[in-house]
Amino acid sequence: MHETDQTSQAAAAMGRSSEPSDWQKTHSADALAAPILHFDLDDERQKLLTQEEYQRNGHASTTLVKEADLRIVLICLRASGRMEAHKASGPISVQPLQGSLRLALPDRTAALAVGDLLVLEPGMVHDVEAIEDSAFLLTIGRTAYPVHRSDRT
Repeated sequence: MHETDQTSQAAAAMGRSSEPSDWQKTHSADALAAPILHFDLDDERQKLLTQEEYQRNGHASTTLVKEADLRIVLICLRASGRMEAHKASGPISVQPLQGSLRLALPDRTAALAVGDLLVLEPGMVHDVEAIEDSAFLLTIGRTAYPVHRSDRT
């Protein structure tokens, strides 16, 4: 049975339509900030793999969410591809969706596979290497917090 047929049957069994809801139609991946965003990550990954940047350089990325205190970026990296040492001013998480990654951290190396989640504190220097063709979500948290009046007391 085709996956779409299975999805339709499962949705019907739960009394729901398998058709995209209004918010799924309204807020496509083109919107970086909205009350509700919905992404087909496999579709987004496939789009990146066909981009000239990926074909030429072996890496490509797209920002899925861009809010004042949150960024979510989908990154595709070809096997042996590397993101040289860098750091973020806010906390980050790295979650592989395909393939496997190796992150060099100040005091160790972390191997990540699909199903893993790594969280780093702000300012931690790291580099990323794709062990095999990989796709991962990079989430970056708020990088600066305004001083609240209650913080001064």
